[in-house]
Amino acid sequence: RSTADSAISTALASELTARSAGVAAVSVAVAGEVTIRAINDQSISTAVNTELTGRSTADASISLTVATEVTMRLTNDQSISTAVATEVNLRAANDQSISTAVATELTA
Repeated sequence: RSTADSAISTALASELTARSAGVAAVSVAVAGEVTIRAINDQSISTAVNTELTGRSTADASISLTVATEVTMRLTNDQSISTAVATEVNLRAANDQSISTAVATELTA
């Protein structure tokens, strides 16, 4: 029995050593996987932040372009309004001159 007990103890000790080594290997593998996932998550976060920054810059550029276009259209509209008002005033003055000339002609 003593020899058998010793053999069983040796076998159990070997099994525990093997299991401990297996657990250690699994722990190392899990730690490696966690590290890789953390690096991957960081890469994804960086890519997303870069995309958001790019979109914000593009949106700001579009906003500036639209604002410039609106300003140009307002300036153009103001120029057209001024030109129309000038034309109306000139025509009114011309009509008045014609009316005065006709009245003078009729009086004469």
